[in-house]
This record gives sequence, C-alpha cells and structure tokens, in this order.
Amino acid sequence: GAAATLVAANLAAAMARAGAEVVLVGAHHPDSLQDAAPLARLFGVAATPGLSDVLAGKVALADALQRAPRVPSLHVITTGGTASAAGLLQSQALRDALTLLRRHDAYVVIEAPSTASSADAQSLARLADAAILAVELRRTRRPEVADATAQLSRVGTPLLGAVVLPRLAPVPAADDADIAVDADWDEDDDRVEARGDTRADSRADSRAEEPAAAA
Repeated sequence: GAAATLVAANLAAAMARAGAEVVLVGAHHPDSLQDAAPLARLFGVAATPGLSDVLAGKVALADALQRAPRVPSLHVITTGGTASAAGLLQSQALRDALTLLRRHDAYVVIEAPSTASSADAQSLARLADAAILAVELRRTRRPEVADATAQLSRVGTPLLGAVVLPRLAPVPAADDADIAVDADWDEDDDRVEARGDTRADSRADSRAEEPAAAA
C-alpha cells in the first residue's frame, strides 16, 4: 500500500543522497489499477520492465534497473507488468536477483507487501538483513502489527522499528510527503489513532506496509 511505498522510497532516497549506491526494488503488487506503478510515478521512471518481468525470465536484471533522474546514486526496479509475479517472489530467481544486486550496491531496499495479505512478505523477510514496519493510522490494526512482528521473529529477521503514517490516499506523482504525526492508541478501538497533518509540496527530489526491508 501507500505507506510501504512512502517509507521504502524515502529510506532509499535518503541513503542515496548520503552518498551510498542504493537499489529500490518494488515487490508489492498494487491493490488496484489506481495504485499501479507508484514507484515509477514517484521517481519519474518507466513502469516496465520491472521485477516481475525479470523473475518470469522476460528480461535481464540489468534491463530492469533504472536510474532515478533526480537522485543519481539511486536505481529503481519497479514491480513490473507480469501478472503472475506473486508466486515468483518465493522463487530461486528472486534469491539470485537479490544476490546479484548486493554485489554491486551498498544497499537494497525492498518495498514489500503486507504481512496481513500475502505470504510473500515473510518469504522476502527471510532474504533481508533487517525490516521496518510501515503502519498506517486508522487503517492498520493492532493485531496486524503484532502478527507482523511475530512473523519477522519466526524467520529471524531483526525488526529495526516502525514508521507510523496518517491514513493515506494513493501515492501522488512527483510529490514529497512531509508528515508530522502525534499518535496514540484508542482504547475503544483496535486501530491506531493519530492527530497531525500531512503536507505535500511540489519538490520532486525526496519521495518515497507491510514491511519495507533493507537487504
């Protein structure tokens, strides 16, 4: 969803601006056509080819790597256009692709699917060095956060923490999302509550659950 996209994209962009070579990998299939290719829209790259096309054997990994125009040390691999990619996220082809990316770049950041809706999230976590949860307020429920934490623990992936965001609309194109939140728990509801504001400006430099995992 939008929370994982924003967290992963901002994390990758921040590390790239600090001088590291970073690859941001889109491994989260959109929830709807409206949400399609959010990383492509955020960073101004083509929606295809992407990860699903690589895993399906349609293109080489190098052909799916796209340099982000405004962040020179950041490369983006979008989700891609192969509809059957969900099962491929548990394949040896994905392990091979991540191994190759790690040889050439300091960091690999994965925009992962929600642990509440896909077994792929746990499979991806097994391949990561650490994970960060993206929690969307008044949408993500406490049992989902607890379950995500337990899943990461079962596969031995360290949880670095969580980024808490207000309830989001689909990720906008070419916008920075600056988020200020005062969050608490509502004792009468199992959702996360928040007080705060979301501000967006027209800068296209730093945009960026479900875990977002840095491998």
